[in-house]
Amino acid sequence: MNRISRPGPPSPCQTHALPTAETLSIRDLVHNFGYMRRTRHIVGEIRKALQDKKLNITPDSFDIAYVDGEAKITLNELDSEDIGERSEQPTVRIDSLEAAHKELVSVKPNCPLHKATMIMQFWNYSQLPVMKNDHVVEGVISWRSIGEAHAHMRNPNTVEDCMEKAHIVEATMTLSDAASEIYKHDYILVRGGRENKIIGIVTATDIALQFKQHAHPFLLVGEIEAHLRNLIYGKFTTEKLNEIAKSEKDIYGPDDLTFGDYVELFSRQENWDILELYFDRKEFIKRLDEIRAIRNNIVHFSVDAPGEKDIEQLEGMVSLLRKRRAHSS
Repeated sequence: MNRISRPGPPSPCQTHALPTAETLSIRDLVHNFGYMRRTRHIVGEIRKALQDKKLNITPDSFDIAYVDGEAKITLNELDSEDIGERSEQPTVRIDSLEAAHKELVSVKPNCPLHKATMIMQFWNYSQLPVMKNDHVVEGVISWRSIGEAHAHMRNPNTVEDCMEKAHIVEATMTLSDAASEIYKHDYILVRGGRENKIIGIVTATDIALQFKQHAHPFLLVGEIEAHLRNLIYGKFTTEKLNEIAKSEKDIYGPDDLTFGDYVELFSRQENWDILELYFDRKEFIKRLDEIRAIRNNIVHFSVDAPGEKDIEQLEGMVSLLRKRRAHSS
């Protein structure tokens, strides 16, 4: 589950009572419990620990909120065993993305165009917000708007000559709705926070990166499962597969097995002998069980992408199984 060994500051759950609220980042909260990222089981562990100490956490949806955003730990005023119903929608919002919180680079309307385009080239930006201050957005310039200004023979000299309407969304907008807006406009500016100011810009590139971070490990898991099914096909009777399977439903072939069933099947020496694999059995089972845990975290979607170590383990297993397939062909 991506535990870390480096010690963090004392957990707010280590005290029996807190006279005042304690504020820390969600990342630090997770680190204080010994983890690097949020998964379904880790979030459940944190919630249970807080409940046992009669503590509340704000935001309640800390499992899908921006990881470097603030979390506030307070005493449960109800002083009961039940923390109470959650008041927030458990929907992933646009402000859960890191890009929505990066320091914003902007220019003022009277900024010379050649200066603005240099900034865009230097940082490889496709858009640049035009703002009077953190709250007031005049518009946005883009390579498209600059090109259109030149095409219409306006001879633009300042940013104001090339501005187009800015597309702004609230930080509370769902990620799926925000993605649709980004698809239409190539970017969105995000407004939110305590001061209700522009807190960041999210572009199509950011959405593509988010998709890659989650889709790549998902595809690796899919390939691993396909390799395991290929190893099993034709080697065992349906009676044998039903004996191994933990599910109550009938098993008609390897496609019906869960990943946990794969681990159980490979763990038994008599099955291993039938498969005639040249791997070290104990080491293979150890790695396979680690993949099972990673796979469960991926399938039960976590807003935090799998860590580098998780990706390395998935890629290592894919590489191992590909070599085995090539060797047996």
